[in-house]
Amino acid sequence: MNLVKRVAVSSFLPWIIAFGGILLATVLALKSIMWIDTYEKERFKTATKQITNLVQKRLESNVQLLCSAAAFMRSSNDVSQQDWREFTLSQGLLEHFEGIQGIGYAPWVDPHNVADFLAQKQREGFDSLRIFPPSLLNEGYVISYIEPFSEQNKKAVGFNMSTEPVRTQAILEAFKRKKPTFSAKIELIQGDTPEEKADFVVYIPLFDQEKWLRGVVFAGMKVKTLFEGVLGARYLKADFELYDGERVHPSRKLYDSNPALDNIRLHYQETIDVYGRQWTFHFKSSEAVEMGEWNRFLPWIGLFLGSLLAILLALWVNSLQKTRQDAYRIVEKMTKQLAQSEAELRSVFQAIQEGILVVNKEGEVTQCNLAAQEIWGATAEEIVGSKNTHPKWAAIYEDGSVFKNEECPASKALKTGETQKNILMGIRHQDGSLVWVMTNAQPILSNDFESVGAVVVTFNDVTAFRNSKLELERYKKLVDANVIISTTNLDGDITQVSEAFCNISGYTKQEL
Repeated sequence: MNLVKRVAVSSFLPWIIAFGGILLATVLALKSIMWIDTYEKERFKTATKQITNLVQKRLESNVQLLCSAAAFMRSSNDVSQQDWREFTLSQGLLEHFEGIQGIGYAPWVDPHNVADFLAQKQREGFDSLRIFPPSLLNEGYVISYIEPFSEQNKKAVGFNMSTEPVRTQAILEAFKRKKPTFSAKIELIQGDTPEEKADFVVYIPLFDQEKWLRGVVFAGMKVKTLFEGVLGARYLKADFELYDGERVHPSRKLYDSNPALDNIRLHYQETIDVYGRQWTFHFKSSEAVEMGEWNRFLPWIGLFLGSLLAILLALWVNSLQKTRQDAYRIVEKMTKQLAQSEAELRSVFQAIQEGILVVNKEGEVTQCNLAAQEIWGATAEEIVGSKNTHPKWAAIYEDGSVFKNEECPASKALKTGETQKNILMGIRHQDGSLVWVMTNAQPILSNDFESVGAVVVTFNDVTAFRNSKLELERYKKLVDANVIISTTNLDGDITQVSEAFCNISGYTKQEL
């Protein structure tokens, strides 16, 4: 891959890293938000079920207490106001009956027994008691006993519950079901404020031995007090509104655990049957998990930090890419320069008139120049790769004896690590001609500088020089033997004589 392609590919890498990092951070942030949302909804749904169970258990426990009061009334047909008071106190009904406004008994009163009812109440101290409000039929379920017998509850004694449609409907439903029955939302007679009057009544029907209607045991419930502590220590991160019936409307609201709650994020609605009555729960919450205000921003903080990290990583990679590209450029430039230098060196190497061989430590020729090929009378293919000890490269001394392998300059330089200089060698070509060369061998140390890694062998063709020298010596001997020559210095001393002069004078050269 050339530099242009490398630059093109690497230039996209920082963008890929930045985009991939931001995309990953976004996906993780969205997944975190979805997980928090799902977890919150699950916690909220769990809280709604727990609240529903708590409300039902509280209602159930209160109804069970009221059933004990109904059982007491069934045990005798002659229960007085005092008996009723003692029973409620001894059983602790008022202490255990959470949210009670009053627990009482209302017998069936009609024109046939109204006189007996009023007479009994007069004997119990109600001299001025009257049944209210007036009824056209002059009959109904009239409150006779009620506890606690406070000034507020005294207002309810003598009240004909059959004159009010909601109470009448609940009483009829109780006798029809023969079970405890809740009324719809009503206003208690004892209440002073609208909030106190927004309550309901629990009715338990009583029959005589002939299965005739005898009366009802009832309990007026203050919804606010009844459900005020149902959430306990507020470990449930949810509030609820309670409505009478299946429709959510302010006029039907029975209770609101947190009227001031705003910023509602989660809500859920459920209708349940409670003792013959439909109640609708509207659950609400601003948070179902205790996360804190800042913790909700953690996914977005994670997105920001992840994106920032991706951008920083992309910038870092981009910087590395630029550094690498610069390095590529430098390397490519240096490679070109090195290639150019090598080409120049090779040109010089080949142009040198002196023969050059490079021999490695195994004794193989690895390089040779043109001059070496010409001197050896062989091609580069024949020389390179051959061993310097090969018989065809055998050299001879001046006396005609053959160089032994270990005596060759290259071998000695490899073995000893010493430079071999001015070794005269005779090389015989394939055509039989003899070439004389003056050889030098220079060892090259390896990278550890402890051993010889190669040897550079250089040699010059001195055949013509040697022949000229031999010819000169031959002429010199000829002149010396036939020409009378004597040389003296300025002092008259003989410094040099020829052989012919010695023969004539009868003296030797040493004597002269």
